[in-house]
Amino acid sequence: MANQNAAKKRLSPTVIYILTGLIAALPGLLLSTFALHSWRDGTTLTPDSLMAIHLTILGFMLTVAFGVLYQIVPIAFQASPLPRHVYQWHLPAHLFAVAGMVVGFGLTRYLWVGIFGSVLVAFACAYLWFVLRSYRHARNKTHVHRQLAWPFLSFIGVTTLGLYQAFVASQVTQPVLLSHVVLGGIGMWGGLVIAVSYKLVPMFSLSHGYHARLPYVTGFYYSAVVCYLLAQITGNHLLLVLGILATGVAVVGFSSDIVRILRARKRKRIVLPLKEALLALAISLGALCLVLIGWSIGRTHTALVGAYLFTFAGLIPMMMAYIQKMIPFLWFEYRFSKSKDRKTAPLIDEMISKPVATTGFIGYYIGVISGLVYLLLPTEEPARFGTVWQVLFGLFCIFGVLGMFAALAKVVTIGGKRPADS
Repeated sequence: MANQNAAKKRLSPTVIYILTGLIAALPGLLLSTFALHSWRDGTTLTPDSLMAIHLTILGFMLTVAFGVLYQIVPIAFQASPLPRHVYQWHLPAHLFAVAGMVVGFGLTRYLWVGIFGSVLVAFACAYLWFVLRSYRHARNKTHVHRQLAWPFLSFIGVTTLGLYQAFVASQVTQPVLLSHVVLGGIGMWGGLVIAVSYKLVPMFSLSHGYHARLPYVTGFYYSAVVCYLLAQITGNHLLLVLGILATGVAVVGFSSDIVRILRARKRKRIVLPLKEALLALAISLGALCLVLIGWSIGRTHTALVGAYLFTFAGLIPMMMAYIQKMIPFLWFEYRFSKSKDRKTAPLIDEMISKPVATTGFIGYYIGVISGLVYLLLPTEEPARFGTVWQVLFGLFCIFGVLGMFAALAKVVTIGGKRPADS
């Protein structure tokens, strides 16, 4: 108990990871504004597209994911906290590596991409070693705890294929490229969303006594991932169809579990951040189905639109929603949990400015819808109208992230400096 109390005297590095990730999202969204033109034309391999994709995914999403893992493994699974020195060397090294990769993509120097990518992977593996050490010694080894192994394995696969493509860029084949996308988008991010949702949705809705089937869902889901990979290797379309069917079973099972969890909630109302997360979660599942449909019928543009929605309308706003609960909780634990003025502290759900956060969230979605309109415009549409939608995408998405950053940064000023006698 003494160690737990002592840990609260220092603010969790999770807050630093999350706020840093939001800052990194800004140039990622700016680059995505220019990359929309490439995506509309059905390609993702132009320099501006590769820069936007990797800065958004690695600079923002992966940075936030590292921060969440820093805290969720010790808290959710009753494991030992990660040593504080881990973030002090990992976060700057991670950002340095991402910046180097983005520059390499911009200059089409794929050797640079491989070198900086190797740095990113090396420090990520060192970071994950500490996470896994805590993960292995967890006292609360639930189904969620066990199923997190699948996204970890997918991370190893996607980074291995990514480095291979960077070092032998001239010899990369379509199956290798698509396997990289499958392991990253479906295996790692999709699997992580499913596993973490079984922990965060009950936690934020105060649900108890429900029956969920996470092993069943992940069994079908990752069987589908294996089918997709084998379909790329063998060229067998039947494997692709089997994978889509397995994904459909997993999505239906997952959706019914979420409904069951929400029906078992103890609080009467669903808090706003959870409503936002559920909206983003529903869009993610629908977008994933759109990707698979487009892929199966050979409609590249349809698959790209689905991937756009999966990332920008699903994963990113889902993260923005969940962190509205995480940062107030972590600040309350640090600032008020052992302080004499705890009784006068605001409630955790009231610590974040709802008007600012909600405006940012809505503004972000307006930008995403603008980008979607641009992607769906007919190819003969005059360039000037397309440019308007591009600009709206960039302006509103960046405005939305800035609004969310302002709301979250304000949280860590509530109550002022932590009393020294706490």
